[in-house]
Amino acid sequence: MLTATLAQRFGNKHITVLHLTGGVMEDPVPGSEFDLGFETPPRAFPPHAFVGTRSARGTLEHTWYWLDDVFGWELFGLGFAGFLDYGGAWYDLQEVRAGGNVGAGLRLGLTAGQGAGPIRIDFAYLWGDGVPDRSGGNRFAVSIGPSFFY
Repeated sequence: MLTATLAQRFGNKHITVLHLTGGVMEDPVPGSEFDLGFETPPRAFPPHAFVGTRSARGTLEHTWYWLDDVFGWELFGLGFAGFLDYGGAWYDLQEVRAGGNVGAGLRLGLTAGQGAGPIRIDFAYLWGDGVPDRSGGNRFAVSIGPSFFY
């Protein structure tokens, strides 16, 4: 597996992160294959949207921390993020299955706690393989969960 992460702070309350990951597994234990979706970008896809022994994915996210002391005690922060995810997983000798999402979200979290990453609430538009069947062809999703650790 090969992973690269680049981060840049453009201002006191701004951060941009580009994360790229790819890998190949040979004869993995059943159930240990790459499993993308839900807690692994592309973030707005359902659990197990992309599973396989080959994987490639990328994430670009910019976050602006609007408030870092919501209650005046510098304990709680609020930020806004824009993001683009694309990736997939597939098995050897199969066609590549991949999809992406683009959207915006809120970041809420403790600013004084050690290891207390922000909670994310994301609104996204999905495209590509793995888009769940929804009535009327709706490709919009809301996902809520912990922030991603790169």
